[in-house]
Amino acid sequence: MLKKQLETYFSIDYNYFLALNSVAMNIKSFSRKEAFIKIIKEYVSRDEANHFFEELLENQFLRRAIQYECCDEFHKAEILQKKCEYCDNKIDEHEYYDLFIPEYQENLRKYNLGLINNYFSKNSYIVIKDLKENLDRTIPFVGAGISKTLGLPLWLELFKNAKKGLDDDFLKLFERRYEEKNIDKLVDCILEFNPLIQNHKDLKMKLIKPQVIKNFTPDELEKSILPKLLDLDSEYIITTNYDDSLEQCNKITNNGYDVSKNIKTFEGFENLKDEKYIFHLHGDINRLDSMVVTHKDYEELYSDEIGKKILTGLVSKYSMLFLGFSMNDQYFSNEFKNICDSNKGYGTNYMVLLNGNPDIEKSILNSNNVKFISILADKNENKEYEVTKQYNFLFDYLIGNIFD
Repeated sequence: MLKKQLETYFSIDYNYFLALNSVAMNIKSFSRKEAFIKIIKEYVSRDEANHFFEELLENQFLRRAIQYECCDEFHKAEILQKKCEYCDNKIDEHEYYDLFIPEYQENLRKYNLGLINNYFSKNSYIVIKDLKENLDRTIPFVGAGISKTLGLPLWLELFKNAKKGLDDDFLKLFERRYEEKNIDKLVDCILEFNPLIQNHKDLKMKLIKPQVIKNFTPDELEKSILPKLLDLDSEYIITTNYDDSLEQCNKITNNGYDVSKNIKTFEGFENLKDEKYIFHLHGDINRLDSMVVTHKDYEELYSDEIGKKILTGLVSKYSMLFLGFSMNDQYFSNEFKNICDSNKGYGTNYMVLLNGNPDIEKSILNSNNVKFISILADKNENKEYEVTKQYNFLFDYLIGNIFD
């Protein structure tokens, strides 16, 4: 009965599910109704909280008891009509209060463990618990897979629209370059055969920027995984994405990430001492000259002494939590090695994979300094992976919103 009802709450409204977890974690003894309502209304309105409380009582999620006063002391009872042990009066003839205690904790713990097993591959739970213990020493490092959940293109997909300007004679070459996933050869193909894109400035302005500059509605952002990501409350966030979806989300959640920086606009860590900020490692759409696109751009970024100093400063104090990256990305693999080299001796890094095999990924990375969490996900009717529930649950677990 309780398990079925837990599934109902989880499916209908995730906020009710979080309220159940919060009650289970925060109320350990008999308490008055007001204590429950105070917790529940952090997730839903007060009217909904009152209705939800009554529903929990009706469905036997809560056990009721009575606290009454007799002879200047408080006592507990279960039946109002029962005679008091300390006087000849019935319980309801005293001043009394209704008390309640959660009765569903064990069922909730099992249900949450079931979600973990459904959402993540074997051994991921061990890594998730380890990450939770080290969360205050870990910085999110965000890739294109996170922006993809808002409908923005993945890294390789940014170049797909370029084939619209190609003659039929060059389409096969373009598609072959696209399948090879070699960005440099693909860019060379675009610059040579697309008459609308003549140089790297055109590439950024006419091809990339229109695809990543988007104003999201509050509803789109609130339904995405970004609010939970910002709730990790890290000192800063690093991203290789050009888009400003994190900044847009921060405006409606007020998480305090009111500063955005990239290599071109960075003015030193001392100027960011008491500020939470988002750092666009590969530039952002507001500064086209900051955008890292080709292999030459990457080489310049990681060979430049100022760039290396900034990168080292960003990753040397903390472990990294890589989100939304694929090891099939040639540039990311090289970048990851640069980061791990900069991060030696500063703790374990973590990486969230999508249907990944940690053993294979570890061999690709050639590093033992990373632990993997593999999300299990299926594709929807648009042939895109559904990962919002998994990510939100992961972030809620990490920040202590899930009862275990």
